[in-house]
Amino acid sequence: MEKKINVAVIGGGVVGLSTALCIAESVPSSVGVTLISEKFSPETTSDGSGGFWEPHVLGNTPLHLQRQWSDSTFYHLLDLLRGESAGEIGVGLLSGFFWMDDYREDPYWSKTVFGFRHLSPQELSFYPKAKHGWFYTTIKVETSMYLRWLLKRFESRNGKVLKKKIKTLEELAYDFDVAVICTGLGARELVGDADVVPVRGQLIKAHAPWLKHFVVHCTKTSFNYMLPGLNEVKLGGTHQTGDWNTDVDLQDGKFIFKSCCELNPSLKHAEIKGQWAGLRPSRSAGIRLEKEEKVFDGKLLKIVYNYGHGGGGITTHWGCAKEAAKLVANSIGGTSVVSKL
Repeated sequence: MEKKINVAVIGGGVVGLSTALCIAESVPSSVGVTLISEKFSPETTSDGSGGFWEPHVLGNTPLHLQRQWSDSTFYHLLDLLRGESAGEIGVGLLSGFFWMDDYREDPYWSKTVFGFRHLSPQELSFYPKAKHGWFYTTIKVETSMYLRWLLKRFESRNGKVLKKKIKTLEELAYDFDVAVICTGLGARELVGDADVVPVRGQLIKAHAPWLKHFVVHCTKTSFNYMLPGLNEVKLGGTHQTGDWNTDVDLQDGKFIFKSCCELNPSLKHAEIKGQWAGLRPSRSAGIRLEKEEKVFDGKLLKIVYNYGHGGGGITTHWGCAKEAAKLVANSIGGTSVVSKL
């Protein structure tokens, strides 16, 4: 009888769910896949995300890998958008304005989004502080809807789900052959990676159905945005490195609202539905996506790491998940490498 191989994916956010699904859809039936997390939607950091495809806060991830993983994710989401489940997933196109206080070179992803162009003088006149800007169409995801869809699809592929906090890798060695670490900020504790630090973000949820375009205003010291969604507009934001506070800060809320009202004064009349704060899992060295082996009390555990996505979890999740699934397949095949951590 063929030996049953068991794979554990640790992490219930968009990176963990997509990685578990990619593995479940690519391995033989003799491989069991279990998704383990202390928290699932709607309690994850991914749930609070703006769900906006745009490479952001990816540390020192090599540019060619940023492009590879981001593009792969964009085209995956585009395929979902074209399908009959787009409404269930909450995926759609969103166009808008990216305003800046100074001139910047076009980003590498300008070739990926639709209709990328520079703003005209007439468009810049809408916000006199802006000296330069872009207009383009990208993809927006309702993250909680998407997380539910990923979980449902994973379970339909015979994936198992376990709600549990994993405190050490050694816990996994006795029941699993391969462990895939998609714990985001939790990797700091679980694998001892001190390079993983929180970048706190806070946003406001507003009822402003007249807003149909996204607006981003980026300066050297701030990054404010308005992201229209299915049921609300998300207003942000903050970028506070090393801040572990997940409670809503009233002063931050006032700053966000004031800044966004400067971008669009009509927001002064919007109904505020609530606020949210979460911690982006930043890693200065960039996304960690590699494999290694460890031995615990004589039991070999093959490990794949997929964490450190910062503010780019939605933007890179599928590309990274596909790469992690390939590493799992290689691990099952017996290949090993030394960790670069």
